[in-house]
Amino acid sequence: MTIRAISRPTCASLSTLSRIWVVALSVLIWSASQTRAQSVWQVQLQPELHGVLAAVPGDAGNLVSFACTQPGAPSHLASGRPIRPHAPGQLILFFDPEALGRTRQDNSALSLTLSVDGRAVGQVPVTLAMPEALLGTIVTYDHAIITLLKAAGQMEVTNPANGRAIRVPLRGFTAVVDDVIRRCQSPASTAGVPALTQLGTQSAPQVNQGPSFDCSRARHPSEQAICASAALAQKDVALAAAYEQTYQAAPRNRQSTLRAQQRRWLAVRNNCQSAVPCLAQAMDTRLEQLTAFAAETANQQQQQTATLTPQKPVAGQTLQWQGELWYGSVTCRRTKDVEAEFNITGRNPQGQYVATLALASPKSLSSGTSKAAYLGETGSDGSIRFVVTRQIRGGVGQRRPSGFDLNPATGKARFSNGDCSVMELERLTPTSPRMVSTVPRPANGGTFYAAPTPRAKCEALIEWVGRLNSEYPDIDFYRTSNGPALARKMINLFGDADFVPVFGAPFETIPYQARVDIRTFSDRVCMKDPFVRERFETFRSAAHRTITGGGKNNELTSNGYTSTLFAVRKLRKVRNEIKILMQSATTGGVTVTSLEKARAELTQHTDLLWPSERQAVMRALDDSFARAASAQADQIVRKVLSQTDAAKAVHAADSAILEFRSTFRKVLPQRDIDAAIKRLTTHRAGAVKAIQEPAFDAIRAVPSDMAGLQMLQDQSGKVPQTFSVLNAKERETYSTLVDTELRKRLNRLIEARVADMPMGPLGLPGLEAQVEWSKTFKADFAAHAAQPQVKQALERLQSARAQLLEDSLGQFETDLASASSDADKDTVLAKYLSRLEDANLPIALEYELLRLTAE
Repeated sequence: MTIRAISRPTCASLSTLSRIWVVALSVLIWSASQTRAQSVWQVQLQPELHGVLAAVPGDAGNLVSFACTQPGAPSHLASGRPIRPHAPGQLILFFDPEALGRTRQDNSALSLTLSVDGRAVGQVPVTLAMPEALLGTIVTYDHAIITLLKAAGQMEVTNPANGRAIRVPLRGFTAVVDDVIRRCQSPASTAGVPALTQLGTQSAPQVNQGPSFDCSRARHPSEQAICASAALAQKDVALAAAYEQTYQAAPRNRQSTLRAQQRRWLAVRNNCQSAVPCLAQAMDTRLEQLTAFAAETANQQQQQTATLTPQKPVAGQTLQWQGELWYGSVTCRRTKDVEAEFNITGRNPQGQYVATLALASPKSLSSGTSKAAYLGETGSDGSIRFVVTRQIRGGVGQRRPSGFDLNPATGKARFSNGDCSVMELERLTPTSPRMVSTVPRPANGGTFYAAPTPRAKCEALIEWVGRLNSEYPDIDFYRTSNGPALARKMINLFGDADFVPVFGAPFETIPYQARVDIRTFSDRVCMKDPFVRERFETFRSAAHRTITGGGKNNELTSNGYTSTLFAVRKLRKVRNEIKILMQSATTGGVTVTSLEKARAELTQHTDLLWPSERQAVMRALDDSFARAASAQADQIVRKVLSQTDAAKAVHAADSAILEFRSTFRKVLPQRDIDAAIKRLTTHRAGAVKAIQEPAFDAIRAVPSDMAGLQMLQDQSGKVPQTFSVLNAKERETYSTLVDTELRKRLNRLIEARVADMPMGPLGLPGLEAQVEWSKTFKADFAAHAAQPQVKQALERLQSARAQLLEDSLGQFETDLASASSDADKDTVLAKYLSRLEDANLPIALEYELLRLTAE
């Protein structure tokens, strides 16, 4: 190239060479000015979002932008769309994902390579920020990257995965970004934006048109799709309300079951990714499940018909249960698993709540409990502030706090000091499992009171405690020293199943004096009867002290009234839950999930049951598990196999397979699980094929012409709505097929077009034919300009044009010679070098020299 340019003119003066450099420099300056014109930094305002951006516009939005939300902006628009909160001292650096070869739904991790003035300066980790659907990262006002860009001429951001890059000049960047930072520190104007309702005010209720969660924190594609769809957002709000209502109405033992179901459903929902039909179907199904769960809960609660009506068996008088009784757990530093019973007995003349708080630990049966008296007043926020008035030390050994704040709506309380921090309570009603007696009250008032003679009364007491000897034949309760294990065994005597038939009412409903009378009778009558005394040893060791609760001065000690009451109510709750569970199991209304949860919870407390009772319960639970699991598994498989709609079949099969791998893996033999999953997988594969094949056939049938190429280009990166129920790998097969067919057709069309590329004739006719071919080729394949086949074709054109220009030099000289003026000669040169790319060809310099030396 250089040799030809220098040797062809016979005498070139220094001034002539200077003119050549002027021309070349002019071309470079013009090219740089064109680049700047295509990428200009702008300050963009978003008043509706209270946002400010320093941005470089592109064809489909901003290529690069530094954005912020101004202080004082509301959290949502009137439409319910969220507004990104203001972050003091921070900007978000956004990149257009499509310009970097990514989709606006791809939220996988990515690190971009940043280069400034051609020099790589590091990696920029970005995530897909929503709702903007842009790649973003946080930078501070004084971040090193901003300082670097202010001093540079051009920045380049490259996606290492595919080599796609964004290149923008930095001319004017400093002034624009400084202006944006100033605006970011100015409060946003709230004109026309509805004021936010303060918590606790009585203003008109707001209609939430967005979903139940904060869209600015949406990360999963399913959440982003819900935020983008008004219909899905409305379903999400309804679903959240239904779940909350069902959860609050359910007893505590079923709340945990409901939480587990919700977690599993979320996994199924998220498998839909961003497919709207799939998400809608999943949400409708969950609403149906919550409705069924609520109905089942209500049915179980109706089965608890017994109510607590305390009686004094001896006098026949009815005691009224007064005030509010709460039960729950407490978080303490030194003692684990602390239980709490909080009793609001009424109000004093000053209108203050009068209450007591009793605490018990798992060792309370042997070490006692703790208790304190409190007075409470309602605060302005609706919570009740309780302060201690009398501290009663007990076996738990915790330093009593001076007070705590209780939220009656949630049952949560926080202590101000002491060893315990948080307390979570629930109201106990006469129908609560801890309060409902597990056995009916005898009509005769109990065997003790119905006994016709003193000897018969003693025999009733001996028979009552005699179960200890039959259940634990290896233990001599009279001669064995008391301890935690022994106390837990003896406490069973005071549970409803053994206590009520003897004394006619639950333990806590019998007044203290009545219990003292029972103990006095045993001392004065039974212990003095020589035919009874020796058989009365077990009563003296197991019940003599506990029947009176250790006395009024010792109610917090081991075997005291409070510790016994905790144990009795816990035992009652366990037996009530067993009763409900067994009723459900026999009526067919039980699920494997509820059985699994109930068994796990009951197993923790079955040590309170009699050994024979515990064995019977576990055998019954195992039988119920086997029946329920087998029936539920068959029902699930039949329901899936009966589904003829392909999309619904895939969705149902996915849910069923997940259910078998999680819920059924502990309750069914592995061979049964494998067989069920195999049937489900086979049915699912057929449904998947029924969804995929029509779409695949349609892609393969696209014609191999420009129209077909455009059809495939429009479909690239997309999947049909029918694929929404498929998993990511199955959806990817469609995109892979589209790309494959697109490449095939592109290669064929380019090969045919290159074969028709003009190679002549010499002179202007051939050169103009090449220009026309180039224009048509670029227009037809503009959407594929980045493809290597297109680039190679244009390179071949450039090579062919260089050859034709070289071969046409003689014709050019002839045309120059026939030109009558300098303007005509310039016109001749412009016609020969009519493509912008011609200026980059080495032969162009020879044409320039010929023109400059032409006389």
